[in-house]
Amino acid sequence: MPIFFPNDQILQMGKILRGNTKVARIYRGATLIWPIVFRFFVNSQTFGGTHKIAIADVPQLNDIDGVIVSGLASNSPSLGSLWRSSVNSTFITQVRTNPSFRDVMFTGVISGFGFGLTLLWIAVGGNGTILSSSNGTSWTSHNSNTSVHLNGIAMNRNGGIVLVVGNDRRIVRNPIPGSLAGTWTRIGDVSSGQHLNDVVFADFGSTGRFVAVGLNRTIIYSDVNVTFFATILPLVQLPSDTNFVSVDFGDGEIRALSSDGTIVRSTNAIDWTVFGNVNAPNILSYNVIKFIDGVWYVGARPSNPVFESLFYEIEGQWYSIAVFNPDNIRLNQDVTDIIGFRRGILIAGSGTIVARNFD
Repeated sequence: MPIFFPNDQILQMGKILRGNTKVARIYRGATLIWPIVFRFFVNSQTFGGTHKIAIADVPQLNDIDGVIVSGLASNSPSLGSLWRSSVNSTFITQVRTNPSFRDVMFTGVISGFGFGLTLLWIAVGGNGTILSSSNGTSWTSHNSNTSVHLNGIAMNRNGGIVLVVGNDRRIVRNPIPGSLAGTWTRIGDVSSGQHLNDVVFADFGSTGRFVAVGLNRTIIYSDVNVTFFATILPLVQLPSDTNFVSVDFGDGEIRALSSDGTIVRSTNAIDWTVFGNVNAPNILSYNVIKFIDGVWYVGARPSNPVFESLFYEIEGQWYSIAVFNPDNIRLNQDVTDIIGFRRGILIAGSGTIVARNFD
């Protein structure tokens, strides 16, 4: 039930408590003032199909400078593209290769005693493609030791190990901790048709593990030294064709999202339970789950552009978030990625990038 605060104003999106109870919505009179809707429309170019986004979240760059977007080329669905944001927030195509890019991430900053700033992005995609760049413009190809489509990237706490997962249960990691050079090392055996869609590093301290998810209820986790992966026994409560599409870690737990909106969770990467289902109306499929600034978000594909596709969770209940462009026109889209940065959130999908600043 909504709680009304007639004279209050909430300036930030995040977790709001009334005593020990999380507040879902706050109104000023009859006007919804929390959660704050997204109103800053970034892109000036229509992309053919946006998959993932990554941002160099460092003070030396402008808020949305250093954003890398991966997806399909606007002029041909058979071509893959990477775009890099410029200072004026437009996007320009930097790389095009035959496979589409499935994931991109910013792996961190290397600073030499405060006198230098080195950025590093990694992008993966079709036919075993792994590329890296220190500026978002010039990209270097790496020997992935595989030709299958690669779908997800993750790195461990200190950034020394970078792990990539893909189709046919292919898993590869960088051969030398802290470096992307050389032929990447394969981990485990392939399994035809057993595609892995996403991977995350669950930072449990000394027992941190990589967790990957995919088709047919697949959940696998690494040993601490990342030399092999063990398979979780399928959750019998779920249909055998359950397709896990996204996984993330936050607040001490891992959550994996299936294409039908089912969410499972674990606090150790080994024991899993069904958390529930988003159960939003008018959704064809669910795409991504992310934990940002104390809140779990889910992005989805609506059955019609008039329906919302971005949701957040409070105590097991899911609420929609309205997205507007600068002309105050509601913008509903196929949300394929959600990332947080030091001042807000970026969402991507259907060729669109939208940002919301916290201040």
